[in-house]
Amino acid sequence: MNIKRIEPMEYNIMFDLIRRVFMDCVQKEYTEEGTSYFIENFCTPDSAYGKKIESGQETAFGAYDEDHLAGVITVSEHGNISCAFVEKAYHRQGIGRMLFLHAKDFIEKDHTPPYVIKLNASPYAIPFYEALGFRKTDDQAEYHGMVYTPMALRVQ
Repeated sequence: MNIKRIEPMEYNIMFDLIRRVFMDCVQKEYTEEGTSYFIENFCTPDSAYGKKIESGQETAFGAYDEDHLAGVITVSEHGNISCAFVEKAYHRQGIGRMLFLHAKDFIEKDHTPPYVIKLNASPYAIPFYEALGFRKTDDQAEYHGMVYTPMALRVQ
């Protein structure tokens, strides 16, 4: 598995992966409004999230099994995790952890420990993030039907 920055010519593949994994794994925890909101705002290059990636406000990294994009993680300009998705066929193989460690190394280029990495986890992803050392910082919340729990990891 090779982890590298996702190039603009691969953004459509990345957004397709995010949409597929969302629909397969996360969507069942969301309301119909939340599903629509996520698809409209996070799953196309023209979405608000897509524009953040294009402008450099978000940096996207991919896990590649040869030439196949198996997973993605994005880091905000503030050093927080925005999206992390791994193809269902690749779950439980350490790819999410590899992506996170790569993102953490990227964050450390601009942040000297100690610092905090924050994210909003879907109910589906909470066990994964807890295994990485993240802890819940607040109760579950909802935004436009999207259910999430704020989490943080203090890096020493």
